[in-house]
Amino acid sequence: MRPFVLSLDEVREKERNRAGGKGCTLARLRRAGFPVPPGFVIATDAYRAFVVANGLEGLLASALAVSDPEVSTRAQAAFREAEMPPEVVAAIDRAYGDLGAGPVAVRSSAVAEDAGGASFAGQYETVLNVVGRAALLEAVRRCWASLWSERALAYRRALGLETEPAMAVVVQRMVDAAQAGVAFTVDPVSGRQDVVVVEAVAGKGEKLVSGQAEPRRYLVRQGEDGHALGDDLLDGARLAAVVRLARRVEAWAGRPQDVEWALDRSGNVYLLQARPVTAAGSPHRAAVRWTRDNVGEVIPDPVTPLSWSVLEPMTNGAFRGVLRRLGVGRLSGPLFARFYGRVYFNQTLFQAAVGRFYLSQAGWRALPRLTWAGSRTFWQLLRLPGEAEEVIRVIQGRCRAEEGLDLSALSPVDLLARVEEWCRLERAAMEVHLAVTTVADLLYQALDKGLSRWGDGSVTAAALTAGLTGVRSAEVGRALAELARWVRRDGDLCALVLGTPPRDLPARLAKT
Repeated sequence: MRPFVLSLDEVREKERNRAGGKGCTLARLRRAGFPVPPGFVIATDAYRAFVVANGLEGLLASALAVSDPEVSTRAQAAFREAEMPPEVVAAIDRAYGDLGAGPVAVRSSAVAEDAGGASFAGQYETVLNVVGRAALLEAVRRCWASLWSERALAYRRALGLETEPAMAVVVQRMVDAAQAGVAFTVDPVSGRQDVVVVEAVAGKGEKLVSGQAEPRRYLVRQGEDGHALGDDLLDGARLAAVVRLARRVEAWAGRPQDVEWALDRSGNVYLLQARPVTAAGSPHRAAVRWTRDNVGEVIPDPVTPLSWSVLEPMTNGAFRGVLRRLGVGRLSGPLFARFYGRVYFNQTLFQAAVGRFYLSQAGWRALPRLTWAGSRTFWQLLRLPGEAEEVIRVIQGRCRAEEGLDLSALSPVDLLARVEEWCRLERAAMEVHLAVTTVADLLYQALDKGLSRWGDGSVTAAALTAGLTGVRSAEVGRALAELARWVRRDGDLCALVLGTPPRDLPARLAKT
């Protein structure tokens, strides 16, 4: 039978399924010479032995199958109350005795935790300053139970992780922290890779990691060590030690890292955890043209990762839906992406997609595509008015249904479900909006090309559509055209307007 407990110095990469993401990463960091506190890992074998010994398989399968707060609560209560197998208790007792006296930190280490696509930061339990055998066993139970909290279940469902999870537990000698926090070797909001972002609090850092405390933030640029930014919380030497540690971890891992650290009262820095940064905007490196044209007018300001998690489905998802409606097919990548916090449009990808329909680019192969796209455009022209009315009706009905709703009374699972439903409605509304805009633009272009080919030049598409009422942009254009005609009728005024630099024109006109 495999051991229920492994020393951090024994864990190898191939044992991730036994030691969990956090345990495996900490073991690798210790072997690489980083200042990771000593400790041991209670393997997933112990968790599974507990589940089997207490017959919890059916209850846990129900918690996975249905989004029910009551089932989640029952699952957590079972882990806190059921008997721990004696052989598991004996293995934990031996490892705890070998670690030596003093308080320990007990941290969850789920198998999927700290992967490149999701960090699980703050999702599972951490218990600090644990002293004594009984307290340690209780802390282990709390870590196991946290795998089945409503929040953790909802987080895994959002990531598409529907298989039954397992939990290892890391037990380490406690650092008596004077300061603690996190350090990012890339700015997680803007995506800048020439900075280290340090966030610090006094004492232990768990409240910071879980989002319960407001940290002090330091931005250390490339070529700097942070000494000059020291203050009453982190003096220059301590801040520099944290920055050096973060940069060493990034160099070791070969990619930007989110590092949890602690400084003891003597100024020694310890590495508590390291994981890949999952929320940063990634500056683009391929030979693709990204532009802010148009999108910069709609979304002019930098966008945070939280906002982008809502905007991304509304932009990329809606545009993919529109192109699919018109028969363009699947795209090879996103049309919109976030660089240094700002949203850009992938002009290269868009031109490659629509270029298949241009005779000048695709030759005779464009003819059947144009015919197919034309028929689908006509179909959209017929169905979009009714579809737009239906989307508006559904959204208005949803607003009426939720009027006066007390969001604080909802469980996390129910609240997340409502957010996801609103995001789905927003995406549907955006797709219809973009489809209307795209079809209108295609018809306008067809009119413009037809007039330029078969007309005598006296009438343009702009002139024909300028008479539309209720369109703000058209009304502005029509007003400007009327102003131009008025100026032309007065020879002196026309000469003044044409002969005066634009910046001087308001003052000159004021004198006339």
